[in-house]
Amino acid sequence: MKEVNTVGQNKEKLTELSSTLMEVFVSDVFKKNNVSKETTHSLSEDQKQKIKSVVEDLKKQVDDFLAGNTAEASEEEVKEALEPLAKKTTLREIIRNKKQS
Repeated sequence: MKEVNTVGQNKEKLTELSSTLMEVFVSDVFKKNNVSKETTHSLSEDQKQKIKSVVEDLKKQVDDFLAGNTAEASEEEVKEALEPLAKKTTLREIIRNKKQS
């Protein structure tokens, strides 16, 4: 049961993080294009609706992505994923190996 809470908490954290990143990205785009609060009120209802639909679509994609990543990995998959990390090689060793090859 503890794992379920952890997965739920991770999903909430990822959702919060993605929302924050989206806000930063949008504000950056607005700054680059000299868009201010005064100019945003001049959007037509059609433009506003398109923006809302894009945001909803992005939310759905994020939720789908998060739902796909919550599946538990088998112990064997975890070992395979961690195997390259266990074989830590330094840059010096990599260069030596390339020279020897």
